[in-house]
Amino acid sequence: RFAPDSQTEDRWALVGQDGDATDSHIVADGIIIIGSSSDCDIQIASQFVSRHHAQLVKTDIGCVLGDLNSTNGTFINSRRINKRVLRADDIVTIGKHRFRYEKQTANSIIGNLREDKRSLDSSGI
Repeated sequence: RFAPDSQTEDRWALVGQDGDATDSHIVADGIIIIGSSSDCDIQIASQFVSRHHAQLVKTDIGCVLGDLNSTNGTFINSRRINKRVLRADDIVTIGKHRFRYEKQTANSIIGNLREDKRSLDSSGI
């Protein structure tokens, strides 16, 4: 066991729920832009995702997801939103990609890394 510090504290993440979007995106401080453009912090290559589709901002009241006037909209739990504070286990839909907003504890991050390693080992890469 080790004492919690900035490297092991709980973090929030958007965790892909689709077969083609299974990665986790830790919600960092500052503004995180989500879209199809290569300059986005979270890039989703899809014709259904606008170049600059949505943004995540950490605030004192939580993580706020806001739509950036996207063509197809940003959804939380199947409801189109303009801007809303995310809650644990919310499902965010951008284009055809779904992400769960969830707490990533140090143990779950380590578990995900082990699973990634097993996948790489079994693929022969």
